[in-house]
Amino acid sequence: MRPDPRLALLIGMLAVSSAAILFRFTTAPPFVVATYRLGLAALLMVLLTGDRMAELKKLSRNEAALLLSGLSLAFHFSLWFYSLRHTTIAASTIIVTSSPIILIASSWALLGEKPVPKGILGTALSFLGILIIFWGHDMGRLWGDLLAFLAMLAVVVYLMAGRVLRKKLDTLPYVSSVYSLSFIFLLTFSILNGDPLAGYPVNEYFVFALLALIPSGIGHTAYNYSLKYFKTYLVSLTVLGEPIIATLLAIPIFGELPNLTTVLGGIMIGAGMYAALRGEKVQIVA
Repeated sequence: MRPDPRLALLIGMLAVSSAAILFRFTTAPPFVVATYRLGLAALLMVLLTGDRMAELKKLSRNEAALLLSGLSLAFHFSLWFYSLRHTTIAASTIIVTSSPIILIASSWALLGEKPVPKGILGTALSFLGILIIFWGHDMGRLWGDLLAFLAMLAVVVYLMAGRVLRKKLDTLPYVSSVYSLSFIFLLTFSILNGDPLAGYPVNEYFVFALLALIPSGIGHTAYNYSLKYFKTYLVSLTVLGEPIIATLLAIPIFGELPNLTTVLGGIMIGAGMYAALRGEKVQIVA
């Protein structure tokens, strides 16, 4: 029986919302955290996939898209984890989950997925919301905001490449291959950056494992499953719940209250994404 794609999106949203909170419990370099997260997640997915990895033969003409997907995912995690060291959880997660702003335009241009007028209006509102968040931060936090924006651009590339690849591959073979490639890229980044890959306290490795299991193993796998049934930017719209959940958790755990411009910018981004979602009829395809 095929899992309901709508339920998969809900589970994915809840799972990925834990990522920013878990990251704050580790002091390891961002490249190292991302390397362990993707490495352990890749191992888990490969074990679950088993003999179905042979389906990769279907990608005889899509190797470039697969490499692009793995590389963009590696950049996404690296940039986002660095962002969380320089700005608030609220600002970072709001910006990094605003990918529909770019996806609406890029999906139209590259994938022929034409947005409705409300989608265009929502894009404009959301982009203004990002600018408001930028405006309300000093140079230190602004750097973190910009890193989050670049991480958002990286996930746009990842989702678009996944949209192409998921037409030929089932979820597990696709996720296993992309996570494995991303791990190789991140391991290379860590080595080139001179980051130690071992010698951390036990609790750090526990956080690495949780990041691999919950946000990646469960959350991103659920999103990738949904890419086969929904338009790219509609899948991205559902991650709007991540900054809300992460921000609410950060208040009692870290005492991190978002400032007024972050709240205002977040509301505008949310309003824009809601307008786009209301203007689009969700259709499940075969």
